[in-house]
Amino acid sequence: MTRLAVLAAVVLLAGSACGGAQLASTGGRGIVTTSGRVGSLQIDVSDWDAIVAFAGEPDEQWTTRGGPGLPQYTGLGYGCDHQGPTLVPPHGNKVGMFLGCETSYFVNRRTDRLVAFQTYSPDFRTTNGVRPGMAQGTADRLEHQTPHGPWNAIGESSRREYLILPLSAGSVFYLMLESRHHPIGLTFT
Repeated sequence: MTRLAVLAAVVLLAGSACGGAQLASTGGRGIVTTSGRVGSLQIDVSDWDAIVAFAGEPDEQWTTRGGPGLPQYTGLGYGCDHQGPTLVPPHGNKVGMFLGCETSYFVNRRTDRLVAFQTYSPDFRTTNGVRPGMAQGTADRLEHQTPHGPWNAIGESSRREYLILPLSAGSVFYLMLESRHHPIGLTFT
């Protein structure tokens, strides 16, 4: 092999490694569906190891004690600011939002399975193409609905999951997906 070929191989490998590191810092990318998919992950099926394989090592981790009628869970945060995840106080029986991390995965501590997901990252989108930061009018058109309910959100659900796209200041604020079988209270209304 020539020196030029070896150098080219090293550059390609380094570029591939950097690409993987970039995904780890943002927590992955992909399509979020009402059938419970987050990229290659599946709500109520994927475990901690699958999340780390998909999203990389988390920037932050936190554990809750659970609340009345809610299970304990561990959160894995990606793209977190230096202060880590900040829980916006819950309203009613909602858990609240984690604003310090761009993407968060929530693992039920009893089942060791992914049960909820939240992201502000435009690297994730719905099957209809709606992404965080997208203009509300475009999101309404793509999802064929307008915001409603206490979240002022576009929402979809299946027998197994809730997908909620809260809107703020005329755009999609973030995406939330939660198990209906093992909810942690993230999307409760």
